[in-house]
Amino acid sequence: MPYPTPTKTRPSRKGLRCFTVVFCFILIVIPINAICLAESPTRTVVDTFGRPVVIPKQIDRVLSTYPPITNIVYMLAPKKLLGWNFKPDGLYMPAQYAELPVVGGGGSVSR
Repeated sequence: MPYPTPTKTRPSRKGLRCFTVVFCFILIVIPINAICLAESPTRTVVDTFGRPVVIPKQIDRVLSTYPPITNIVYMLAPKKLLGWNFKPDGLYMPAQYAELPVVGGGGSVSR
């Protein structure tokens, strides 16, 4: 039994239409997505009183006014600590952190 000879076929209109839709989608969505995903260096949050506050996305320095949180910041990210709200004894810490300024806060009362 002889094999049928191949005939020249052109792409179906349905396949061409699908390709065109996908191609246009890619041309439109990818640039819009790139614009929308562009990172802003700041972030807006709402404080307790409902006011919008703009803060940087990357926090480089931290100052706590609550002694337990100050200790946690020292333990997790000592290079970000700006100062102490109490005078640390400095026995078990490097001098660069023990000598940070004491700025007061929740643990100290001055009269």
